[in-house]
Amino acid sequence: MIQVLPILTQEQADEVSNAAQSDDSGIFQPSHMVLKDGEIIGAFSVNMSVGCWWMHKTKAKGRDSLQAFQSMEAIMADREIDEYIMPCHQDSKFYKLMPRGGYEIIGRDTTVWNLFYRKIR
Repeated sequence: MIQVLPILTQEQADEVSNAAQSDDSGIFQPSHMVLKDGEIIGAFSVNMSVGCWWMHKTKAKGRDSLQAFQSMEAIMADREIDEYIMPCHQDSKFYKLMPRGGYEIIGRDTTVWNLFYRKIR
């Protein structure tokens, strides 16, 4: 039988991260760990930070988008969010700019929607 326990300390979060890395995997902002016979065999997150945005294709200029993006990250900083994921459609004019903006693609670049990860502090 498994146990599901909340992650309450940084030490527990590190243990989960190390367990996932030893399995050539990882998890983003884990909130709970899954134990079997006292060993961490999994984890999940019910409180991931996700940023999503839309800017009008013709009415929003590059400077508008930059200011909106900076405002979004300022709000995140105010909420003490220092990392997040963001979906982006391959047809978006921002898609090719994501890596230059400090985003790392998560997984494979094979679908029309991909997830990007960004650490802002």
